[in-house]
Amino acid sequence: MRTTRRRWRTSALITIGAAATLTVGLSVAAAGPAQAAPARLVFSLSNANAAGGVAYRMTFGPVAEEVPVVGNWDQAVSGRDTIGLSQVVGTTRRWALAAGNSTLGTAAKYDFQWGSAACLPVSGNWQGLGDTVGQACADRTTNTWRWSLAGPLPISGPLVTFRTYSFGSTACQPITGDWNGDGITTVGVSCPNGAGRTWRLTDSPGNGTQNPPVSIQFGWGAARCVPVTGDWDGLATNRSNGVTVGQACPSTGDLWNWNLSNHNSAGAVNISFTWGSSREVPIAGDWDGLATAAHTNNDTPGTVAGVNYPAVAAPAPNPQAARNVTTGWSPRTQYVVDQARLRFALSSCGGQATGTSSGHIPGSDHYTGNAADCFPDGGGVIVTGAAKQLGDNVAAWLVGYGSILRVKYVIWYGYIYDFQTSSPSWQPYCNGALTAAQCAHPTAGTVATLQHYDHVHISLLH
Repeated sequence: MRTTRRRWRTSALITIGAAATLTVGLSVAAAGPAQAAPARLVFSLSNANAAGGVAYRMTFGPVAEEVPVVGNWDQAVSGRDTIGLSQVVGTTRRWALAAGNSTLGTAAKYDFQWGSAACLPVSGNWQGLGDTVGQACADRTTNTWRWSLAGPLPISGPLVTFRTYSFGSTACQPITGDWNGDGITTVGVSCPNGAGRTWRLTDSPGNGTQNPPVSIQFGWGAARCVPVTGDWDGLATNRSNGVTVGQACPSTGDLWNWNLSNHNSAGAVNISFTWGSSREVPIAGDWDGLATAAHTNNDTPGTVAGVNYPAVAAPAPNPQAARNVTTGWSPRTQYVVDQARLRFALSSCGGQATGTSSGHIPGSDHYTGNAADCFPDGGGVIVTGAAKQLGDNVAAWLVGYGSILRVKYVIWYGYIYDFQTSSPSWQPYCNGALTAAQCAHPTAGTVATLQHYDHVHISLLH
């Protein structure tokens, strides 16, 4: 690792859209109308914060409910980051961390089990002793993230937990970074706030007895984009060269548009470019650890293909009882919407009860607050490209965890998955207000909306 400083950034979870990044991030879905995932994770890495080619492309895996992670696992003085993965194994997690970045593929330097399958994996330099792993677990009693941070990576023997504390709302995406450049990674959250985002970061590593306070809070970025963090310029321009915020936004041509800030504060975008497939999960790291004319030991983008859904973060069972409301969403529906928005870069979710019985089909769950419509992009359109892939991922996640989320049925892109049938599966759907010809040949506008080509419909048991 670098002796003068240490930066860390999160992979997208999801987290999320999603997802990892997530999540919250985009990935290849694995159910319903979606495409099948490749057999191994495919990492594509760039050495510049600019449009251009791929410096490294490698496979790592095999795929089995995995989340990509990034860190300076080999403790290289240059600060070079290498790839890794966190894989669900029963109720725990297996971590496989690569020894290097190679266009010919790579092998694991570390391979061990630690942590819970129900938690989100993170990485960072928690003690100034080198990058290691951690997790953020949803505490349903307090609706906060419960962070467990591991000690240094062991040469042999079991991994031990260094520190555990709570920070940040579970309605937000957990992130990590060395925000003040002191060589210690601390935590934060990125929270959808209307169309924008609020970031809450702490500089405190905690003392083992008290939860750390918020050190910085500011608004920056868009709710529909995937949060990423990193040291984008490699220069001491903000808080002793600390890690700052960024985002990857789906753009035309199935590409990511990267917007990066060199300051942890509200303000303008300092770096903007298009790079990488928006069908893949965005990550960031210092892939070669070299200061060259092209860059100054800064963090640059990457993407990962093959992240399998449902996989990134298993939600806790829906804790809300069945209940009808006359306005808004029922608590059961609100829980599912919050969990989906945490993991996926959705444009918006709506369809709350309004106190009337108009606007939807007769008997709709929208009238009781037990249904929601989540849009990957705008309404009234037949979404394609990255927006279609995002909708596929959301639908696959809802189906994968439908039983514990208390989902009744999901409708997306002319198909319905009804959990109340004897053998649930994706089946063709035709809205009763349309003709068979309209369902078979949808058009933009009302038909696209009624056939759910622009939004994922979620109905909850009640």
